[in-house]
Amino acid sequence: MPAILFALPTEPRSLPAILVSESADDQVDQSIIISSSYAGAFQWIEKDMPLVAFSPEVTEANFRWPRICENKLEFLARNATEYLMDQVERGDLADIDATLAVEFLGRTQRPDILTRLLNLRSNPSPLVREGVVYGLAEYEDQTAIEALRQIATTDQNGHVRKAAESQLNLLES
Repeated sequence: MPAILFALPTEPRSLPAILVSESADDQVDQSIIISSSYAGAFQWIEKDMPLVAFSPEVTEANFRWPRICENKLEFLARNATEYLMDQVERGDLADIDATLAVEFLGRTQRPDILTRLLNLRSNPSPLVREGVVYGLAEYEDQTAIEALRQIATTDQNGHVRKAAESQLNLLES
């Protein structure tokens, strides 16, 4: 069964190179030059370069939206939730993109994502923490509401506190 494999990017926030292989178990026997699909750039894939196979949903998102955009983040939150959450937690996304990502992830209303959103309350970026506020506001359970109350009173950033207060007012009305 053919598989699409990606060479892991070596530059921060660069797109992975694409390699179509007969199966995910194939080894790359020789150096191959392939398109990285970014600004016409090319890169070499060496025999021992680490390859990763993405899910069909991630592959579809990468082909539909080569660059990060709101539509891509929303699609990934719905269809490749774990992948997107991992990207946020590792800091692979720019803060502004991570903000949207965590908001969209909250819309999944999955309990495991709620736990991970709660852990992001200590993210160093106020932009990401503000996204966490909007993600938490999608949950109407007591855990999320208590977390929003805590953020509204203790977050070090005034914009984040104000966002939490605003979301609490909406939930309580």
